[in-house]
Amino acid sequence: MRLIITIVAVIWSAVNVMAQTANQDFEHLHDSGHVAYQEGRWVDAARLYAQALTCPVADSFRPAVLYNIACCWSLAGQVDSAFAYLHESLRAGYDNPEWLQADTDFDYLRREHPGRFADLLAAAPEIIREVSIDRSPIAVLSYETYTGGTDLSRYRWDEYDDPSFDTLRNEYQLATIATDDPSEFAQMQRLLDWASTRWQHSGNNECRDANALNLLRQAEQGERFRCVEFAVLLANCYSALGFPARVVGLAQYPVAYGFGRGHVVTEVWSNEFQKWIVLDPQNNAWWTDGGSTPLSADECRRLFVGGHGDRLSMVGQHSDRDYARQSRAWAPYFHHLDYNTHEIYFGKRSQSLSFEYLVDGVTPELHFQGFARNLHYTSDHHLAYPMLNQTSVSLTHAAVPGDSLTVRLTHTMPFFERYEVRLDENQWESSPASFSWRLNPGVNMLEARAVNKAGIVGKASRIVLQSNLSRSEDQP
Repeated sequence: MRLIITIVAVIWSAVNVMAQTANQDFEHLHDSGHVAYQEGRWVDAARLYAQALTCPVADSFRPAVLYNIACCWSLAGQVDSAFAYLHESLRAGYDNPEWLQADTDFDYLRREHPGRFADLLAAAPEIIREVSIDRSPIAVLSYETYTGGTDLSRYRWDEYDDPSFDTLRNEYQLATIATDDPSEFAQMQRLLDWASTRWQHSGNNECRDANALNLLRQAEQGERFRCVEFAVLLANCYSALGFPARVVGLAQYPVAYGFGRGHVVTEVWSNEFQKWIVLDPQNNAWWTDGGSTPLSADECRRLFVGGHGDRLSMVGQHSDRDYARQSRAWAPYFHHLDYNTHEIYFGKRSQSLSFEYLVDGVTPELHFQGFARNLHYTSDHHLAYPMLNQTSVSLTHAAVPGDSLTVRLTHTMPFFERYEVRLDENQWESSPASFSWRLNPGVNMLEARAVNKAGIVGKASRIVLQSNLSRSEDQP
C-alpha cells in the first residue's frame, strides 16, 4: 500500500510539473507578445501570440488571444489577416462587439475598408449568438410567452355554467346566430346585429332586473329599453358564447348631468385583435381610427381628449344610418369612461372591481346621468385593460433526468377549462398545469395554450430550445 501511494504521488507530482511548465510556456510567449505589441513590433507580436495558442493551456484564453492577433495585423496593415483573425475570435467565443466597434487598433480597417468592417460588426451579434447556443447545455432560441401581470382574481366574470346561460344559448340559438365563421370578429358582428334589433330604443324605460333572458322575453312582449339594456344584453350574449365582455359607461364633458348626457356600450376581449374592442348595440356599430381594426373605449377616448376626435369613425351595420354624420355626434361621449367588470349577473349583482379610469390628467366627476356611483379610481391602463386568454410558461431544471425541465403553466382566461400542449409540432394534447419536459438532442419546441368552456382557444405561447446534452437512453 505504501509503495502504491508513493508511485501515485510521484505520478501526480510529474503531472503538476508538466502543467506548471505548460503554464509558464504560455505566459512567457503571451507576455513576450504583449511587450512586442507595446513596442510597436506588430508582426513579431502577432507571431508570439500565435505561438502561445499552441500551448495546451491556451484554450481558455483563445478568444482574447485571437482578438489580440487581429489587432496586431490591423496595426501592421495586413487587412486579410486582420479580418480572418477577427472572424476566428468571434467563432471562438469573443463576445464584446461594443469594444470591437470602439477599439482604435482597428482604425485602419475602418478608414480603408469601411464596408467590410461594417459587415463584420453587423454579423458579430449573430455569430456570438450561434456560439453561445452551441456552447450552452440548453440554449434558448425563442421564448414567446405572456409575461404580463394580469391577476384574474381582481375581476368577476359571468359563470359560464350558470343554468340561465344554458337557457339563453339554447332558447335563442346564439351559436347559430354567430355561425362558425372562421373570423372571430365576423361572429361578433353577427351577434351585434342580432342584439341591436331586439327592440326599438327608448330612453325612458329602465329594466330593474336587467339580464339577457329578462330583456329578451320582455322585448317579445313589446317592451322597449335604453342603451344600458342593449349593452347588458350584448355583454351577456358574448359571455354565453365564451367571449369575455363587460359594460362601459360613457359620459360627455364636463359631467353627465341630465338626460342624454351619457351612453352605455359593450367591450369584449378579441383573440383576433389581441385587445379589447368597443361595440355599440344601440347603434349596431363599432369605432375605428380610419383603419380596419376596431378600437377600445380607451383608444377612442385618447383620440378625443387628445384633440383628434375627427379621426374617430363610427362603422355600422344599419343600412339606413349616416354613420359619418353620427360619428361627430357620438364621439364626445368618450370623454369619461366608467368600467364595470362585470356589473350584471344572472339573478344577482356582483361585488366586482368597478372603477372610473383616469387618463390624460382629466378628473371626471363621479356621476352617470345624474346618479352618483360608488367607484374606485385607477390610472393603471393594465388594470383597466387586462390581457385575457394568455398562457404563461415558466421553466425550471428538473433534478432527474439531467436533460429534463419542469414546465409550469398559468393563464389569464375567464371560463377556463383546460391547457393544451404540443411538442415539436405534433398533435395538441390536454395537459396538466405542471409536467416534465424531457429534451431531445438538438432543437426542441413546446407550445402551450388555454382553452375555455366554450371551446375558444387562447393565444399560444411558444418556447424553442436547443439541447446540447447527450441523451442517455438508460436514464429513467
